[in-house]
Amino acid sequence: GRKVHWKIVGEDEADPGKGTISHVSPMALALFGKKVGEIAVVNGKEWEIVKLTAS
Repeated sequence: GRKVHWKIVGEDEADPGKGTISHVSPMALALFGKKVGEIAVVNGKEWEIVKLTAS
């Protein structure tokens, strides 16, 4: 499948077109608390988490 990279940021920094999403976005909320190998579901679509990093 296709790989997508996101950086979770504050609402004022979010720009999905540039790969940053708000910490209150549906995708970010679905990712919180997940681990590599788990599935996040957003709007009925499943996303497998293959890598997590902190900056």
